[in-house]
Amino acid sequence: MKVLENRAFILTAGNVPENKESIYVSKSLLKKWELNHGDSILVKAGLNQLSLKIRQLPGRDSLVKLAEESMQVLLIPLLTFPVRVQYFPNENRLTIGPILALLTNHTPNSLNGTFDNDLFYRELSSYCNEQGFIFYLLKLQTLEDRQVLGYYPTEDQWARTVLPMPNVIYNRLHSRKLEKSADFQQFVLRLQELAIPLFNG
Repeated sequence: MKVLENRAFILTAGNVPENKESIYVSKSLLKKWELNHGDSILVKAGLNQLSLKIRQLPGRDSLVKLAEESMQVLLIPLLTFPVRVQYFPNENRLTIGPILALLTNHTPNSLNGTFDNDLFYRELSSYCNEQGFIFYLLKLQTLEDRQVLGYYPTEDQWARTVLPMPNVIYNRLHSRKLEKSADFQQFVLRLQELAIPLFNG
């Protein structure tokens, strides 16, 4: 399957009426993807997707702009780095990500919003950002919808928020008892149903 991969800054276009059904893409990216102003495209993040109409942005920078409403539907967090985007011509689909979640049994400090393993998590987050991946922390939970409740890194803490389902999960649970629990087995089974790989599990 042909895939055209680039990195782009994902920005908010604002919620004026003409933006709600549109995705704004820089001219340079449209040229690489052989797409035109006015074309429709399927935009996907995790398991969430939207059909949007392309509007061309001037300039040569790699930019993608989405209305706040679209960002909320796709559950895209604030991205301060150029993220990987893949265009699949055969499916006319633009995928934002990949999205990597780290599964942990730790809970952030209620006073400052940091974890005991904060340095390790921050280093992993920085590395993922350098690679263009979206990264967050995830606790064991029921996966019933196209979203999860996770911890997304901000400048000085981890914000608890609703996030898109990840493309892959890295298991860092430090409890064998928890890994043998019915909750964990149900979690793994649901990941298999969703075709989401679990590493180190």
